[in-house]
Amino acid sequence: MNKIAFISLFAASFSFGQEVKFKNAQLENGLVYPTAVLNGQPEIQEKINRFLISHVQSYSAQDMCIGQFGFVQKGSYIQINQYVNCMEMESSINHYLLFDLKTGDAIPVSSMVDPTRLNDFNAFLSTRILDHLKQKSVEISLELEQTVNSARIDDFDVLFGDQGVTVMLSTFPNLGDGKLSISWNDLQRFLKVRLV
Repeated sequence: MNKIAFISLFAASFSFGQEVKFKNAQLENGLVYPTAVLNGQPEIQEKINRFLISHVQSYSAQDMCIGQFGFVQKGSYIQINQYVNCMEMESSINHYLLFDLKTGDAIPVSSMVDPTRLNDFNAFLSTRILDHLKQKSVEISLELEQTVNSARIDDFDVLFGDQGVTVMLSTFPNLGDGKLSISWNDLQRFLKVRLV
């Protein structure tokens, strides 16, 4: 199964024709953050790096910070997952930054969804969340169901992976601290471009 996921990721990167690499950069306080390297795409590279630098500048006034990052590329999209912890912070923070590699723009997850399928996707997401909560023995009140039905993908932290996405339910009020996994195969019918 891992070979299939690797081949799928390789094919997506190859069909887009642009592999992204990253280098470590560091603020004076020790916070490590990524800078993108896109061969032959200097404008897009610069746009992504300007966003990444401006994103970490809010931490430059903090004393002693640590940071790590990882990334997942799916076709012409790349998500950078950045972990930050500074001495003055009560807890660490994870940032999930999604970029369109065709433009270099930071985008919300919903921009990957075909606009003609957005209502269907929102209904799919609500159903998956409610089913997940029922499996966790959460009593579904009318109020909770209405809350879930009003939720949109951009209301959540969404972590990309090789096999699909993990929706962090804790980022939306009253849904607990669960994580909902949705495969790329299940998502594909709603997306603008073919990723699997």
